[in-house]
Amino acid sequence: MTNVKINLNHGWKKIDNIYIKGTILENNHILKPEDVFHKLNELEESKVIDCLRHLNGYFSIINVNENNGWMAVDRIRSFPLFYGKQKDSLIISDVASLVKEQVGDLDIHPIARQEFLLTGFVTGPDTLFE
Repeated sequence: MTNVKINLNHGWKKIDNIYIKGTILENNHILKPEDVFHKLNELEESKVIDCLRHLNGYFSIINVNENNGWMAVDRIRSFPLFYGKQKDSLIISDVASLVKEQVGDLDIHPIARQEFLLTGFVTGPDTLFE
């Protein structure tokens, strides 16, 4: 796997390879970060996405291990995550400017810029920077 660099602000709970921020609800019950960790680690990889789709609340989750990883945010991106690639490193952060600096990406995609100004986010597979 690519070298992964994770740089996060305060408020994150790290348990082994999983970073969790926010409040996660399942069936209208608040889950402790430890419960989320155990729930996700017990699932087969193919079942994780389905599990995440059934969670509510305001949260972000990052799971990175030696072979692969994934990131998830709630439906309204209460705690947005940003990522970029630089050579053989994947940079993940909750601070967009930090990723931008480390990746050295300075050119803003003009269509994505307009979309961001109109909607407050960029849709589809595009990013704000080229």
